[in-house]
Amino acid sequence: MPTPNQRIEFSKRPKKALVGNNKHKMNIIRIKKYLNTKDDKEAYFNSIKDWINSNSRYGISAGALGNVLAKCEEFEKVGKEKNMTKWRLVE
Repeated sequence: MPTPNQRIEFSKRPKKALVGNNKHKMNIIRIKKYLNTKDDKEAYFNSIKDWINSNSRYGISAGALGNVLAKCEEFEKVGKEKNMTKWRLVE
């Protein structure tokens, strides 16, 4: 009988957690909720950030939001106007 602290065989270890399976999971859910309220499911970076910061307790920093949007495959960059980037929900 194996002990609880015995090492797990490499092939049976869980896969490395990606963005969406860790601390950003709730942020991804919030971003999806916000983008689903939009008609074309598109919004500018600053409007997403402002909405999350006003509708959650701790909010999100610009760097963290940028990482979530860039690394999560459910969002795609639509375009850039001046200094504002537009993001779309892909389903």
